[in-house]
Amino acid sequence: MQTLWWRRPRDRVALLLGSFVVLTIGGQLLAPAVQPAPTTVVVPISSLALVCSSLPADTAGYSVDVKAALRAGRDDAKVQVQAKRFTTAAVTPGAVRVVPVSKAAAALITASGSAAPQLVADAAITGTSASTKGYATYACQPPSASQWLVGGASIPGRTAVLTIANVDDAPATVNVEVWTDQGKSGARSLDGIEVPAHSRAQLPLALVEPGRAVYAVHVIATSGQVSSSIVDRGQSGLASLGVDAVAPSNEPGTQQFVGIIPDGATDARIAFVSPGIPTTVRVSLLTQDGEFALAGAEAVAVDADKLNVVDIPNDAMIGDVAVIVRADDPVVAGATFSVSIRGGKDLASAPSLTPIYRAASFTVDGTVSKATLLLRSDRDTSVSVVSGFGRAQQRNVVELKADRIERVTLVAGSGSSRLFAIEPLLDGVVTGAVLLQRASVGMVATSVQPLISIRGFVAVPPVAPALSR
Repeated sequence: MQTLWWRRPRDRVALLLGSFVVLTIGGQLLAPAVQPAPTTVVVPISSLALVCSSLPADTAGYSVDVKAALRAGRDDAKVQVQAKRFTTAAVTPGAVRVVPVSKAAAALITASGSAAPQLVADAAITGTSASTKGYATYACQPPSASQWLVGGASIPGRTAVLTIANVDDAPATVNVEVWTDQGKSGARSLDGIEVPAHSRAQLPLALVEPGRAVYAVHVIATSGQVSSSIVDRGQSGLASLGVDAVAPSNEPGTQQFVGIIPDGATDARIAFVSPGIPTTVRVSLLTQDGEFALAGAEAVAVDADKLNVVDIPNDAMIGDVAVIVRADDPVVAGATFSVSIRGGKDLASAPSLTPIYRAASFTVDGTVSKATLLLRSDRDTSVSVVSGFGRAQQRNVVELKADRIERVTLVAGSGSSRLFAIEPLLDGVVTGAVLLQRASVGMVATSVQPLISIRGFVAVPPVAPALSR
């Protein structure tokens, strides 16, 4: 384990509609030097919108806030918060602007101009009573026409609600596909759901398929673009078993890297579905001692459109663990688990991850008592872990060994929210998550937030020169 020290640190559908909060960030970004691949040109985008849609259907007993920041820009960059009225506050580049949104349906954060490529926005759900205690954080995502989610449950004591947010000025129309261990739902009412402009639709998954331990959901926008998420809540009598915000997984693929599941996790299960075609899936675990096949899942015959759920025995959860799903045909995968620390139990999930491209940025709330990076690479490589900006910026190089999970402890608990970035320095497929712990009504609540690459760059194919006649 490496320690870094800084001084500064989604037949009957219930639709609930609401408004959302809009945040706008302006400023100028001094983008890092671009190193294009031989056959493509990588260019920064001129505008970026991120949507935070994982807000509880009922916010009573929860505190929800969004943290937005720019890694770079002018000192006079501004944040505008639109609720009942506009307010404006100065933002220091590299600092974190925290905005409470507990009474909002969703939040939209935008940046334009040279400030767009490295816009950072995260949201946090914190329980504030004994019946809601728990902690969940997630990276806000750009709206899109297709989103996959694996997680949530409707077994006794669990409630999972799919949220679809439309932040555009025009209505959006979506189809929702739901898979469980009984197969694909045939509910016709899941097609052609209209989400009004500037609103959200919410669907309790128990109304579609009740009594399921995990779901796979595909939200397809046939018009417009939306942002989707699942908020999963656990309850035992009057006691809370935690809260989780399920992040989107990758589109179907023949290899999915799922993780990372931290040391101390229990009730872990891996779920995967092959849309439309039967296939064979092989599941392996990656631990500090290397990669090995998960017993009983060395070659799983998967029926088309049936969600397969494989429990990971607690005795296999030795240290930090990642799950690798390999298939003969494209599948979607994700994991769910619980984390117990000092008498508290919290829900968590792990989507399939994409490699970090250029950089992954995230914020750490000032109330977090411990923050730990969990990093993995497919080969020996190194990454730079950056805290702050400008003269206060601290940069530390971390060496990663091939197919090993490296823990990196970040200093937290100062009372001030901080901005961090992970920048790969050499070749290698780097993925990871940040493990966050904070006090929540007499327990230590835990969030496992996947690291998401900055979204501000696109690859443009080169233009072939005109042929002379």
